[in-house]
Amino acid sequence: MTRSRYKPPLFCIHVLGRGLEFYRPLMNYIDRSQPVLGLSTQIMDEKLAPPNRVEELAAYYIKEMQTFQPHGPYFLLGVSFGGTVAFEMGRQLHDLGEKVALLGLLDTYGPDAFNNSFEMKHSEGIMRILRLTPGAFMNKAKSNLSGKIEDLTEIQWRILCNLYRAVGRPLPIYLENFTHRELNHQALKHYVGGVYAGRASVFKAVESATAFGADIELGWGRVITGGIEVHEIPSDHLGMLKEPHVQILGEKLQAAVDRAQG
Repeated sequence: MTRSRYKPPLFCIHVLGRGLEFYRPLMNYIDRSQPVLGLSTQIMDEKLAPPNRVEELAAYYIKEMQTFQPHGPYFLLGVSFGGTVAFEMGRQLHDLGEKVALLGLLDTYGPDAFNNSFEMKHSEGIMRILRLTPGAFMNKAKSNLSGKIEDLTEIQWRILCNLYRAVGRPLPIYLENFTHRELNHQALKHYVGGVYAGRASVFKAVESATAFGADIELGWGRVITGGIEVHEIPSDHLGMLKEPHVQILGEKLQAAVDRAQG
């Protein structure tokens, strides 16, 4: 009787909303023998969660991850803002002498992504992508407000959130997503990442990258020095995690995981 080969877990970092729901369609296209674990403070009691800073989130997730897997090689995957946290985890693990076999960045934009767009700062560019592309966030919002959500300003979004809280009602999905997006924006504004000496696999949503003038490597070339493998997905930002594009993403991601496992 032959034993199945051990596969290290693929650790997935949160993005919007209740943390990990955007990964669910992707799991349909990942090998069933591949362990997958999610890391998210967004499902925790706020009093127990670490500060919403990229560096502190990364350190917290490493600690949590090492309760399941004390040592590398580690397989990390992050979507959008979650990819920035995964990048920082890779940096910290490298400093600890641990090996990161896969750093997968799902349409995560690096510090030099918008160098050719003089009117747009890095964090502003990422937030515009989240706001303006017809991805999961906008689709959910439209379904709740019959499309009128596009007419709301940022101030009106916040007023709407405060009204719900004032009457003691739970926030609907589209307002929870807005709240987490704002928190992500604040964390990005304060993050000053260094250099990561390892390799990374960037999965780029071509429609968003083209629309916003991002470079080929989504701005990671200067800070990821061990090499970058770019996989193009014909979709918008969070649309890569929805049918039919998620199947293409899943196939490319599974191939990258297989190569990293050797």
